[in-house]
Amino acid sequence: GMPIVAWWPNRVIIFEMTMLGAIVTTVVSLLVSCRRPRFGKSIYDPAGSDRKILVGARCASEIALRPLGARDVSAMMQSIFGEGTAFASHFVDTLHGLTEGNPFFIEEMLKALLVTGDLVREGAAWRARALEQVRVPRTATEAVGRRLSVLSEEARRVASIAAVAGRRFDFTLLQALTQHDEATLLSRIKELVDAQLVVEESVDRFAFRHALTREAMRARLLARERVALHRAIASALESASDGGDGGDGDDALAYHTFEAGAWE
Repeated sequence: GMPIVAWWPNRVIIFEMTMLGAIVTTVVSLLVSCRRPRFGKSIYDPAGSDRKILVGARCASEIALRPLGARDVSAMMQSIFGEGTAFASHFVDTLHGLTEGNPFFIEEMLKALLVTGDLVREGAAWRARALEQVRVPRTATEAVGRRLSVLSEEARRVASIAAVAGRRFDFTLLQALTQHDEATLLSRIKELVDAQLVVEESVDRFAFRHALTREAMRARLLARERVALHRAIASALESASDGGDGGDGDDALAYHTFEAGAWE
């Protein structure tokens, strides 16, 4: 007869075996790389590769690994859960936006949804809890935690404020919230850039490298801390607007005011 085992643990096992296979393949590749004669630059030469993988002994080729598109994410989910399984397009699009097409994060998000019961099968379709309400996978939180651990306390504080401010944040807003002078704040932000948590988009604007990075940072804060920061950000935005013509600023102000619970 059929084994008396819930189907979803089997899916988790499949996920774990997939990761195990990737790890074994990586280890074997490294062993082979270490054993072959070394001509020219090292395969991971930091000076020559700019943190990109180099292929070949005497001449190097650059391999650009592009993130998965929404269609690719859908195909990946079909491969994991089986052909013919149906997912709402909104769920696929939201998952793609949150993970930015990173296969590792997609797999970790799906595994977290299955384990917590936030993704369940109903006939031929799947029903999932709104991703905005799902907890960030522990693996992502731990990875961010390791990067934060090497930063100064002041830089970690700046990162927390920026995470609550949004995926993208303005230097001027961050300066108003931290009360740092320009040189000091630039130094703190450079720590975040060096830790590959944040990227510079323009002279005045920065952004978290990955949406899940920002979510993991927010998850590390207590609810009361987040509310206090939302309140401070709303106050700073209101002071900065000073009768402006609205637009994105009004949307941000409304969002932070709502999250701060300041409806009146």
